[in-house]
Amino acid sequence: MEKLTLLVLDQFRSLFGIYIAFILACHKAPRKKLYVLRVLGGTALCALLAGRYISFYSAILFQTGSQIRAYFYGIMVQMLLALYMKFCYDITFCQLMFQSLLGYTMANITTLLLRNVFVYTWFPEIESENYLFYIVVVILMYGLCYSLGYHFAIRRVYQRENRSIEQNRKEALFFLCGYFFVYSLQTGLLIICESSIQTLSDYAEFEWLYRVIKFVCIASSILLNLFVMAILVIWHRFMQAEIEKNVINHLVSERKVQYEFSRQNIDAINRKCHDLKHQMMALAYVENEERKRLIQETQKSVDFYDAVIHTGNEALDTILTEKSMICTSRNIKISCNISTINLAHIKIIDLYTMLGNAIDNAIEYVQEFLPDEKKVVDLTILNRGNLICISIENYYIGEIRMKNGLPITHKKDKENHGFGIRSIRILAKSYGGDIAVTTENGVFRLQILLPVNV
Repeated sequence: MEKLTLLVLDQFRSLFGIYIAFILACHKAPRKKLYVLRVLGGTALCALLAGRYISFYSAILFQTGSQIRAYFYGIMVQMLLALYMKFCYDITFCQLMFQSLLGYTMANITTLLLRNVFVYTWFPEIESENYLFYIVVVILMYGLCYSLGYHFAIRRVYQRENRSIEQNRKEALFFLCGYFFVYSLQTGLLIICESSIQTLSDYAEFEWLYRVIKFVCIASSILLNLFVMAILVIWHRFMQAEIEKNVINHLVSERKVQYEFSRQNIDAINRKCHDLKHQMMALAYVENEERKRLIQETQKSVDFYDAVIHTGNEALDTILTEKSMICTSRNIKISCNISTINLAHIKIIDLYTMLGNAIDNAIEYVQEFLPDEKKVVDLTILNRGNLICISIENYYIGEIRMKNGLPITHKKDKENHGFGIRSIRILAKSYGGDIAVTTENGVFRLQILLPVNV
């Protein structure tokens, strides 16, 4: 009876460890209502499945093909726990299988180190002789391994928005097959380790061979799980980089079209302003009060559209003129302090994209959240040693949350926004530069640092 109790508790330890690993792997996903109750229900499910597994295993222990039946029952139980994550989190099946495989490999490594290294090698009688001490060891071992697994694998997956794992049948099937592969190979290695070669330990002359084969099986299983975990993290980063690259290329393409449109419009406005000036000069000699009033109003409009900025750099001229007109129409004050135009080594579209995203973000924020007296955008471009420093500043209110050195977008549609500043960073790094974001004394400052020559 005592042995059966130990088996049930150990099976609960195994299933609950996998369940906690699944939760850690999925914990950043959107949670469903009554999340805590759902998670507690999963704990009860682990206890129920542990008891059912032992009774099932006892019933088939001496039957033909018992190991095959135990294998299928085990994978069925684990798939049930994985599917239970769908009950707790709002995730796709592809995301579910990716996170489950990641959590499963972490749980496997912990179990292997606990059972086959700590218990069987160092303290083989700890379970039956000092079970309370064994429980303490289990908690410490799981805490240590899961902390390392979270730091080196799970956290790296969630360092950015999890956009790379969408509803994709092929990828979902790939992760599901990967789960079956790891489970099958590990089960086979454990059967060899704990059953097939067990008789070798009964012979003194083969004791060394038994220990060597057992060590190879355990080491191979640990390395297998570490390899799969590393592959998952690398794959996720690769897919994330591909998605960001595609989005940023799309943003640059949009900016290119916008740049050509703005440049053509500004050229047309310049020609129109030139013609209007000459027309008004002729009208000014006509003695008519109403006409004078109309001329004055028209002059204001001409002055507005004639506010073309000339810096000597085509991209700067276009974007600063365009943004100046937008700010004027929205009662936003924009000030420009440009002491260098040494930007010839930067592609026009790249410069237009970086400045356009930065200034657009500032304009959108001050227009939506700030009172009229604080609707100000400051742009400064200057040399600082061997660097060109482009600084965009605007006031802000409240708190701006940061993640990985970048502000978290305030827009509701976070999946389709938030690439603006990230695209600026990627473009800056392509020229050997970087960006810096600071918030101090109610002023948000984005600095783009670029080397003078690359």
